[in-house]
Amino acid sequence: MREYTEIQKQIVMLTSDILPLHLNGAEVKKLRRYTTPNGKLITPRGLQMLKIEPNLKKKLTDILGTKMQFGLKLVELGREGIEIIFNDEIEFTAALKEYCGDLPYIFTVGNPAIISNGKYCVDLNEVLNCENAILVAHRPFNQYLSQKQIAARVRAGKLVIVSKYYHIKVPAAKRKRVFISGSQSFSELSPTIVTSIQRIVKQGFMIVLGDANQGADIMVANYLRKIHYPYVTIYTLASKPNFPVAESWIVKQVVEAGEYKAQEKHMQKDREMAQAANWGLAIFNAIDVNRYGNLQVSAGTLRNVIQLLLLKKPVKFFYTYGQELRVANLRKIAELEQVLMSFATENLSEAEEAMIYSARGVKKDQPARRAKYQRLLKKYKELLKKEKMVLAKDSQVAEEPGELDLFADGF
Repeated sequence: MREYTEIQKQIVMLTSDILPLHLNGAEVKKLRRYTTPNGKLITPRGLQMLKIEPNLKKKLTDILGTKMQFGLKLVELGREGIEIIFNDEIEFTAALKEYCGDLPYIFTVGNPAIISNGKYCVDLNEVLNCENAILVAHRPFNQYLSQKQIAARVRAGKLVIVSKYYHIKVPAAKRKRVFISGSQSFSELSPTIVTSIQRIVKQGFMIVLGDANQGADIMVANYLRKIHYPYVTIYTLASKPNFPVAESWIVKQVVEAGEYKAQEKHMQKDREMAQAANWGLAIFNAIDVNRYGNLQVSAGTLRNVIQLLLLKKPVKFFYTYGQELRVANLRKIAELEQVLMSFATENLSEAEEAMIYSARGVKKDQPARRAKYQRLLKKYKELLKKEKMVLAKDSQVAEEPGELDLFADGF
């Protein structure tokens, strides 16, 4: 596995898209003496003495704070067979220099020696008819290596696949889409959920998200904005979302013709998000007491899961059970029903029992878990019946999840 010098690591950490946070082109120019192979290492003292705008200094501090995470990512790249080659190590061809621009390195898979004398190609057919080829990637490396002829040429040392990006930029319309939804009663994202979102981010999927200003929507949005993740589509009923969005995000306003109640409009918005997605990730807090004192099921999230499963789209389902967070990988309605049935034997905490008994209409002589389970199952049956009717009426055709598998890819 390749070892990199400290200055090489610094350059790649500051300028590459290996991690979500990095310098943009204008910022790189301002910090040129730290982003070239013969540049200087940034020390903690030197960072404090840098005469740059406070916002840029903070961003630089944040990037350098990811050093451990970046080091682990470099190890992961090595295991994937990806090397970073600098132009002061191997002379780049003229065409490759033009492609790289001011960037002093390139990501590679294959024989790096070809970089100095191979034929610059962007077409696969041309590659297969060329003895020593430099293929500029427009798709992730693994998609090329899954093709037998390409993989064989790489192994034979006759081909190097290169890119100035680690995350190959795929047009938004062609990105696989994950609909993330969750209960508004959630107050924080657990480390388990964050890890799952990080895996989605790593694979560059488009994240489809609602615009609720409390609960899961805004927490996920805040996290994605913090890590500068660009591939997000926010669905809203208003002229603009209910929380700040990043400049690169897509905002889709759902406008319904005819007279609809507010709740029906939100249902239709959720259906559009389910239709747009290939998979779902749901964060479900089964039950709570609403502002009117009634026991209320988290119907919106449960409805989203039902919609996705009826459309034959898998869902990673996080749910709170017995004071702990659990996860189920759902592909069928029957699997969701199995999860819901398990609530019949759930051991509730004293606090949750007290919460349930405090709700209006809950009898004190019945087990609290029974009251919770009955409300949950009743709401599920209502939602399932309604969504089946909508699906039949609209004659919607289920979209296949695609060649990448939600659970096999590990998020």
